[in-house]
Amino acid sequence: MIDEDELFNPEYVEVDRVLSESRFPPPEDAPEEPEAVYFLCKWRQLPYVVDTWDLEPVLDKTSIANYFEYMNPPAKVK
Repeated sequence: MIDEDELFNPEYVEVDRVLSESRFPPPEDAPEEPEAVYFLCKWRQLPYVVDTWDLEPVLDKTSIANYFEYMNPPAKVK
């Protein structure tokens, strides 16, 4: 008999890369709340069709930093 855990690849829950971001202002009835920041995540070993939007606090900081580094490359040095 196959154990259910044997079928689960742990890489499925690792962020491969962050593809995009989306920011939402706080609701009008609660302006003191921070804006919500979502990132579109590509997961390791999974196709792009299962990418998900996830809130910033639940993602690892390295993936987010890599995304911003890619989106804002340093100026070319002559």
